[in-house]
Amino acid sequence: MAESVLRILLQKISEPLVQEAIHLYGIPDKVVRLTNELERMHAFLKHAEKIVAADDDMTKVLVRQIRDLAYEAEDAIDAFLDQAARRKRRGFIGCLSNSVVFLGQLWGRHQVGVKIEVINTKLDDISKRSSLYDLPQGSTWEEATSCRVKRLREMRKTSPLQVERDLVGIEEEMSSLERSLLVGGDRRCKVFVVGMGGVGKTTLVKKVYNRGNVKALFEYSDWVCVSQTYSVSEILRGIINRVGVLSLGKNRLVASPEGLQDMNEPRMKEVLHSHLGALRYLIVLDDIWDIHAWVSIRDALPDVNNGSRILITTRNMGLAEMVDGSTIHHLQPLPKEESWELFCKKAFLHSDGRCPEYLKDISHGIIRKCGGLPLALVVVGGLLSTKVMSSETMTALAWRKVLEGFSRYQDKGEVKISMILSLSYFDLPYYLKPCFLYLSAYPEDFKIRRTTLIQLWVSEGFIEKEDNEILEDVADDYLEELVNRNMIQVESVSLNGRIKSCVVHDLLHDLSLAIAKEQNFLGVVAGRGNMPSQRVRRLAFHDDVDDDLSSHKAPSKIRSFFLYDTFSYKDFTMVPKYCLFNGKLIRVLVLENVRMEYSPKGLGNLTHLSYLSFRGSEVAGEFLQSIRKLEHLEMLDLRVKSLIPCKTRNGLISCRPLPSLRHLYASWDILENQPIHLNGESSRCLQTLWIQGGGSRWIRESLGGFSQLRKLRIEGMDEKDIETVYQSIGKLKCLRSLTLKADGCATQTLHNLAAVSHAPVLLEKTELYGKLVKLPGWFGTLQYLTKLVLVHSRLNEDEFTKFQVLPQLTILWLQDQAYMGKAMHCIAGGFPRLEHLKLYNLTKLEEWERLEQGSMPCLHTLEIQSCPKLRMLPEGLQHIKALQHVRCMGSDNGFRGRVLDAEPHLWDKTTSFGIYHEWKRAAL
Repeated sequence: MAESVLRILLQKISEPLVQEAIHLYGIPDKVVRLTNELERMHAFLKHAEKIVAADDDMTKVLVRQIRDLAYEAEDAIDAFLDQAARRKRRGFIGCLSNSVVFLGQLWGRHQVGVKIEVINTKLDDISKRSSLYDLPQGSTWEEATSCRVKRLREMRKTSPLQVERDLVGIEEEMSSLERSLLVGGDRRCKVFVVGMGGVGKTTLVKKVYNRGNVKALFEYSDWVCVSQTYSVSEILRGIINRVGVLSLGKNRLVASPEGLQDMNEPRMKEVLHSHLGALRYLIVLDDIWDIHAWVSIRDALPDVNNGSRILITTRNMGLAEMVDGSTIHHLQPLPKEESWELFCKKAFLHSDGRCPEYLKDISHGIIRKCGGLPLALVVVGGLLSTKVMSSETMTALAWRKVLEGFSRYQDKGEVKISMILSLSYFDLPYYLKPCFLYLSAYPEDFKIRRTTLIQLWVSEGFIEKEDNEILEDVADDYLEELVNRNMIQVESVSLNGRIKSCVVHDLLHDLSLAIAKEQNFLGVVAGRGNMPSQRVRRLAFHDDVDDDLSSHKAPSKIRSFFLYDTFSYKDFTMVPKYCLFNGKLIRVLVLENVRMEYSPKGLGNLTHLSYLSFRGSEVAGEFLQSIRKLEHLEMLDLRVKSLIPCKTRNGLISCRPLPSLRHLYASWDILENQPIHLNGESSRCLQTLWIQGGGSRWIRESLGGFSQLRKLRIEGMDEKDIETVYQSIGKLKCLRSLTLKADGCATQTLHNLAAVSHAPVLLEKTELYGKLVKLPGWFGTLQYLTKLVLVHSRLNEDEFTKFQVLPQLTILWLQDQAYMGKAMHCIAGGFPRLEHLKLYNLTKLEEWERLEQGSMPCLHTLEIQSCPKLRMLPEGLQHIKALQHVRCMGSDNGFRGRVLDAEPHLWDKTTSFGIYHEWKRAAL
């Protein structure tokens, strides 16, 4: 981690604007000396951080001191840049006289020089110690990965949801658990899954919870993470909120009561008991630690003999045995054979899970140390998958040193899983360490959006530029590497296989939080009166926050501030004042799902701010006016819940361009009341433009100038917006994703798309909402298009052929009268790569003609919904070998019977509920 701090600092010093300011202040010699010493330390730390957990206390002390000095140097440089920026903005306007200005410059130059000189003196003192830049004798890069981690706190947080592709050894457990939920009659059943941390309790329960036949049995299902530091009030409030927005069968709608935020715990239990009383529910209570948590929640869950189920995961067998009438599933570690299978799937990714002979003995030794715990097996397997050297001998040596490392910190014959996970952290490349520690900023059970995480990493400076690659693409590679190492888990993926969101296993989250706290990288406030060290660099608020933050002193060196309201919508009036007036050097400011009436003037003084998000918040208009001063802003999310009226008329329309802006998200309220000025310098960097609500003058004036734009989404366009967009699309040479939604898309036309003269040749994803009638001639030339969504397009049969020839198209959705033909014909060789086809609400479609030879050879999933006139699935569909799922809903009553009767030996009905039917290919 210290290495990353130095790398970011050295990168900052080398920037042209910084060099200009250094020479302006006349301190280049001092900075050169500082830079040279930092570069030497940077080279040392690339190796030293691999052995900071070893028994070599000297190395530990050096790394800690270098990290502290790096932070101090960063503070000095940033304070200097802040001073230079304010001087540049102010110029000579408002100054009393030239002599006063001159004296101020001399004093500022003196202060900066003194700070840097003090740091250089400290660096000299460290450098004089013997063997500072030599690795300890006998230590190597590989030995470093097997060093012991000491005194890591066992701080269990909630277990996040996970999607695991390589499940091993839980099929029988899944079937047994499913039976416990589906049988038992009308009595309410309490089902416990018990096992040690890392054994796979949450994975097992989540797989069963998400099964269609389980979901179908219950009117309401919910997943509640309890954890060791639970809040009964927040748990109850969260369930009530989720029930309150649930639209139930027979048009019943349970409304959230007014005043929920102020409701006491007994009253919330009454309300929840009343809401759930009429429902057959399935509630998962994940990670309960003691009987008190269960007793505090159970009275809110009614028992009315309607077949409801409560599913509980815990490490505490005593708790499960104390609850009367419970069914207990004791999840055991994997046996030897299944441990071997899971380990090999992770460690030998590039050889289909086959272990070479020369590594078998070592692998068996490592597996024994993991004790059959799936989490340990996949994490260590991910670690070893990266240790493929230039020869078999070198690879075997690297693996053997990992095995030897287990023995070095073996405790009473057993290797603790926390130590195994620590081994994997310290084995991470230096550039991944801050990315992993950053995950601790997120609250319990938080689904981390891939796009958001990547943009945060970029704004923090964690991403190293590689050749001509865009930083966001490099960050994507970092995320993939963490996934491959099993340090982060995929929660959901898009149909084309791209990560949409991810989560962190509870034990890995504990590890991240413990190391982040130890290194002052990040502190978390969870609960009242729990403030972290004054030296912490990043501060995240989870759960309840003190109403009066002014009674606490904020960390003076804070660089990032996160406030996530995970349970309910609250009024955090004091938060903006607290974080803005106590953190002048903030780079990242995340204030999401909160209300902020207070409008501090300090926002415009955060000259280093690069990431700003008010997503889902109520924000005062005055607060947004300061954005015009943020010249280093790279990501701006203004998708607010509402905009509190501005007391002045001076909006953002008069602001200067934001020259560093890379990603902009804005909602209708912002566009209507606070128009954003983007042109000139801004157009050079902007990659993402997401606008909800059209009619903005600057869209019409500036869109064509965004030469680096990769993602464009505009909703609620009027006719003038549509015309402007069409005129600009051909100029956006880097465009990869295009989403256009007309205002009143069911009636508004998009047919002028044919007027676009040049196709955006790199386009990969297109979503069009509105009348098209006819596609432009160039549409069939989109060689990279993989996803196409058409809604209200009203295309005829002739137009259907144009996207059958797209060579890379894998996902096609035709929705809400997107296709108006009575018959649908798929040409020979058409849709060569199509995997997912969705036909929704095509009320004119009557016949799907026989599939021509070679049509849709890769089709995996077919979904047909609300196509009431469609008489039959096409002949030839049953011959597509890749086809696995066909789902139909809303067809006439005879549709299902005709399908099953036509090919009874190929179709096997697996689930059926309501008018929804699902079939999957039977084994041939």
